[in-house]
Amino acid sequence: MTAKGATVKTRTRIIQTFALIFGIFLALMNAPMASADTESSGSPYFIDGYDVVSYFRDSGPVEGNLDFSTNYEEKILLFSSEKNLADFVATPEDFMPAYNGYCAYGMVYGMKSGVDPLQYDIVDGRLYLQLNGGTKNRWNRRVSRYIKKSDRVWKSLTAPEEARR
Repeated sequence: MTAKGATVKTRTRIIQTFALIFGIFLALMNAPMASADTESSGSPYFIDGYDVVSYFRDSGPVEGNLDFSTNYEEKILLFSSEKNLADFVATPEDFMPAYNGYCAYGMVYGMKSGVDPLQYDIVDGRLYLQLNGGTKNRWNRRVSRYIKKSDRVWKSLTAPEEARR
């Protein structure tokens, strides 16, 4: 390959990468959201009131009920049953979504994006929520790599300010 051919190929890859990132940005900005940030979703409840324990049950995700609720880390969580509430209270870390409920794929790029509570994966016992079906599909193409990257990004975003300096 000539030097000119390599330069064109490099430019094409740069343009494709930029277009992908820009497309993700636009999708994240225009999609309906639910997340740990209840102000952006319009719902006063964590992930639009879906029962975080139900993701791990045969039923899959179901909406919670005001009769079964708790506060956890300044969030109001709803549950579909007394049993799910009790299970959560006993071991909340077993059920809380990764990245505090923000979009797992968005976290690859350091974005705290909302989610569609019905777009999710459970990998090695950990719940990952996604913005929409498109981000879920991209996430699943390289899930192991993206989990490692998102974990690193989340750790840097949540580290005490002194540790980030």
